[in-house]
Amino acid sequence: MEGRRIQPSNEFWSSSLGTALSGVFQTGVVVDPLVTRHVPSSRPVGSAADMQEFRRPTIPICLAEVFPPEAIVIGLQQHTKAGVVAELVHRLVENERIAASVEQSLIELILAREKMGSTALGNGLAFPNCRSSVTESFVGALGIDSDGVPFDALDKSLVHSVFLLIGPLTSRAEHFDILGRITSIGRHKAVRLQLIGCGSAENVNRTLQELDRDNVAIAEKMEECDSTTHSPYGSKRSSVHNKGFPPHAF
Repeated sequence: MEGRRIQPSNEFWSSSLGTALSGVFQTGVVVDPLVTRHVPSSRPVGSAADMQEFRRPTIPICLAEVFPPEAIVIGLQQHTKAGVVAELVHRLVENERIAASVEQSLIELILAREKMGSTALGNGLAFPNCRSSVTESFVGALGIDSDGVPFDALDKSLVHSVFLLIGPLTSRAEHFDILGRITSIGRHKAVRLQLIGCGSAENVNRTLQELDRDNVAIAEKMEECDSTTHSPYGSKRSSVHNKGFPPHAF
């Protein structure tokens, strides 16, 4: 058995994503860099109103738009978790996608979120993220490093693709949908290797465009099925259920 590498199963990924995200969302807590304290949600997680938020967005958000070429870093300069997060947040500041005045607050928020549970679930991919009032749309920076960086991965492996995502407070369902699509990349070795092998930010973005086209086609098919489905919680093919994540995990 020596030398054999055990690949995490789909069940591992599903349960680990719930663990990685539940530190913030299972308790119904919203943490924001512009607020100096935790703000507890008044609505219990798992309620009918809560489940309504997990319905798949009608128009899927494109990964290629969240992670445009100018926000993609090929060959990270930093090689620690804190350093990589700071480097990617700074790239967003350089591109004027977030204000410089909130840069340090966002770095601290994302790292605090990571302490609750690493978003490096294995297979060389991590998705440090937060929701905040500093933005009204989804913004992201993507770091690709062929050598890999340590990120406290659950399978102890180095991380080669770091998807840093910042979403608005008002778009919870879309936030989870994007995270679900990012984690699905970790399940497909061919896609992971394709991203690592891209020699330019433009090539990485083109790969994301291809994934977006596939996702839109799937979403259209699911929308046709959903039109005949009636549930008090919305579509049975919600972004959460479609990824195999139980609602209580969040």
